[in-house]
Amino acid sequence: MGFRPDDERLRTALDIMEREGLDYQFEKTSLGDDAHPNTVRITLERGERTAQMVGASLGAGRVLVTQIDGYPVEIPGNLHTIVLVAEDVKGSIARIAGLLADASCNIATLRLSRKERGGDAFMVIEVDEAPDETVRDAIRALSWVKWAFRLDKVSA
Repeated sequence: MGFRPDDERLRTALDIMEREGLDYQFEKTSLGDDAHPNTVRITLERGERTAQMVGASLGAGRVLVTQIDGYPVEIPGNLHTIVLVAEDVKGSIARIAGLLADASCNIATLRLSRKERGGDAFMVIEVDEAPDETVRDAIRALSWVKWAFRLDKVSA
């Protein structure tokens, strides 16, 4: 919804969601004994696409995302972030870095993991400048990219 952590509208966010026609539900579940007390699992659905994210509110406007679609991550939200899953293809990091450079986005951190050689690769790219949707769309258009999305920087 684009609210900052200190936005007064957070108090009435559920009413705003209803007015905007957004459907939601809350379910109590266990996320394990080692989960932070303010941890939530959010499942988003839009058309055919479903995404799941686990994260915690650490206080003072700080968050920590710890899982996206079953992939373990550590995203503190203090930088603009692009997250993607792609086939494990040679040169993919260079191509994606080139798209970001062409858009004047400087890479602050890049983490890549894969479950097996030639399988899916999961990439988290944190950048100093906010990438616009055209960068995300250019990454999505790469034939080997299965999905990509961007997370806006969170700041109090």
